[in-house]
Parts: sequence; C-alpha cells; structure tokens
Amino acid sequence: YGQPTEEELEETPPPEGEPEEDTDASPYVTARTYCVFSVESLRPIVPKSRPAKKVLPKVGDLIVSRPPAALHKKEKGPEELLEDEVRAIVEGLADEYVDLFM
Repeated sequence: YGQPTEEELEETPPPEGEPEEDTDASPYVTARTYCVFSVESLRPIVPKSRPAKKVLPKVGDLIVSRPPAALHKKEKGPEELLEDEVRAIVEGLADEYVDLFM
C-alpha cells in the first residue's frame, strides 16, 4: 500500500460528495433557534463561598450596666408606722427641750 500524493488527494473527491460552502453564520442564528440547558448536581463542582457573617455587638455592650436592684424590703404595717411617727415627734421635742434648758 502506497501513500497517495498530494495531487491524487486533490483530484479525488471526498466520500460524502462535494464539500458545502463554509459560511460564517451559525445555523442557530440563521434559523433563529436556541437551546437552553440547565444542569444541576447534588454536589457542586465549584463550592460556593459562604457570605461573611455580620459581626453583631455583644448583648452586654448594648445594655447599660447599672448596680443590682436592692432586695425587696418588707413593708411596715400601720402599727409600726404609727410608732415611727410618735418616736420622731418625741425625739424632736426632747431635742428642743435640751436646747432650751440645758
């Protein structure tokens, strides 16, 4: 088997027949048809980057610090309130008596 020469190749037509003229226009553009593909996979080929988390201020920075509240004091009854008022009056009178006579 010998290899054909360039002249023999040029004289021999291709097996399909005469070649078609090569046009610059795409057949899809000429026919105005398009094909859209959507491909999904369970695992992405290129992993998506996670968006950066917002840095939120700490709760302790947002709330104004203040001293702890005083413990709940037991309310005085009416008898104790009356005793306190009488004691204050007696002490006031005793102080005035001391100032006047002594």
